[in-house]
Amino acid sequence: MDFLDLHGQLKDGCGPNNAFATTSMIEKRIEEIQKLDVDALIIAKTAERRTLEYKAELPLGTDEAKREFLADISSFANSGGGDILYGIVDQKDVNGQSTGIPLEAPGLTGINETTEQLRLENVIRDGIAPRITGVQMKAISGFEIIVRVPRSWVAPHMVTFKNFSRFYARNSAGKYQLDVGEIRSAFVLSDSLADRIHAFRAERLAKIISAETPVKFTPNKAAVLHLLPVAAVTDRTNLDVSREALRLANTIAPPLSKNWSHRFNADGFLTYDDKEWGINKRIASTYVQVFRSGAVEVANQRMLIRVLSEHDSVIPMGALEKEIIANVDRFVAFQRGIGLAPPIVLMLSLVGVKNFALTTGSNQWTDSRIDRDALMAPDLLIDDFNLQADVLIKPALDFIWQAAGLADSPNYSEDGRWQERP
Repeated sequence: MDFLDLHGQLKDGCGPNNAFATTSMIEKRIEEIQKLDVDALIIAKTAERRTLEYKAELPLGTDEAKREFLADISSFANSGGGDILYGIVDQKDVNGQSTGIPLEAPGLTGINETTEQLRLENVIRDGIAPRITGVQMKAISGFEIIVRVPRSWVAPHMVTFKNFSRFYARNSAGKYQLDVGEIRSAFVLSDSLADRIHAFRAERLAKIISAETPVKFTPNKAAVLHLLPVAAVTDRTNLDVSREALRLANTIAPPLSKNWSHRFNADGFLTYDDKEWGINKRIASTYVQVFRSGAVEVANQRMLIRVLSEHDSVIPMGALEKEIIANVDRFVAFQRGIGLAPPIVLMLSLVGVKNFALTTGSNQWTDSRIDRDALMAPDLLIDDFNLQADVLIKPALDFIWQAAGLADSPNYSEDGRWQERP
């Protein structure tokens, strides 16, 4: 696996502007795949390979069929991800053995598409540990079903259906069972990925603290949101989303800024607050850096307000929480719009906040103060674009409140949804 270079760009690749180059053979988002894409595979006689497999029938009825299905799913997740197409008949050789070359697509007859998709989702959820997130399914005209399995960042996954304990991976010949040495290596690789994600965050925060930011920025003071696609630290793609970011620039304007500009830079694409502060002095208070890999960094100083009184500095948490929730919605939608796929790691950090209190209401704040300069909330995983941002971000917000002496955010209702106080 390759890691980001110092500018957040992947080192090696197989072609620009292709977020799915290493995870599927049909190089489209799953919702865009049509019958003609399936027909094109048959016309081109595109053979099965590491990232593509054909099946004539769904795994119905028997426990053995379900185990085989789970082995297929886990093998993709433990390797590079890929697509399984159901309803495709392949060619046979002179001995009646499968060649892996598609012959025709008769489809799947006598099934209810919605019911079958729900059944397969339940089988995956109950038969693989740890749970695989981000699996997508779609019924295609003609009753083929495509199952897209992402490369997992918490691999290896084990098939556990009815006391069956096996690990699988894939190569060009299809799936195979991992031996003890390969299992051990897979666990080491998983730990390495977590380290790389944490290293990305630490490096970016270090630059903000030391004022090595893409625009002039007051050092060591910011609320920072990172949205890091896991593919950015695993896939061997040379993805550059900068031009796509330019096309969607209005959707990634810097938070809380009426006057803003944008430009390309060495890291990718930047939007930033563009306001004069003093005579011949220009300094941004908020910016959005979109890295070439599709990772997003949102840095905002306006939400960290110092109270010039006998009291220590305070953070207006109601306003900050509202803005963070809106930013998660907005920038995840941007990443979806440029063709990135889950999972995405969300990281919320506050820097320069030692001795700050948090506002709990009008002219009220916490009695205790934050005891450290940098707060790094636990990583959160976005495994589905159909997210509720306020529900997703709550553990990170609770962490900030705990740093100031409270158990959790008081701005959530009993049903776990954020609500704005008067």
